[in-house]
Amino acid sequence: MPERDGFAWSTMIEAHEGVGDLASEKSLFDEITEKNIAAWNTMIHGYVRVSDVNSAEKLFFMMLEKDLISWTMIHCYAKSKQFSNALDLFYELKNEVRPDEVTMSTVISARAHLAALNQREEVPIYAMQSGQNLHVYIRMEKNIKPNGVTFASNLSACTHAGLVEEG
Repeated sequence: MPERDGFAWSTMIEAHEGVGDLASEKSLFDEITEKNIAAWNTMIHGYVRVSDVNSAEKLFFMMLEKDLISWTMIHCYAKSKQFSNALDLFYELKNEVRPDEVTMSTVISARAHLAALNQREEVPIYAMQSGQNLHVYIRMEKNIKPNGVTFASNLSACTHAGLVEEG
């Protein structure tokens, strides 16, 4: 059989993930001699799917290179209610890989759950500095109105942070 490249390995791992076969995913992952970033991310996602934070975290910190998909680890922490770890990882990685809107939403939610009043300004300021404000500005220019999810997220963040009057 011809040599498998990183794409082939990742595809095989992902196929096993699709049917919920974590043992086979792990077996395939362990066979890869030169793991590419897609293989690492796919395996981490498999552990996140079954809420195995320790295994996901172990692989995440073994990765030499990270990309946008690698932010899955922040979601993993938040999903398992390890909000402090989610925020710590965000602050550690924000200069390496630019987060997307999904990651920013996860971080804001984690902050709200912690009621981290002393960190209240850091994430919005980072969002503005990283260009997220441009996305919001463009939407405002097009007269796109916030929806129910926008308001619910803001209300949730305010109530978790003890900012009842502001919400």
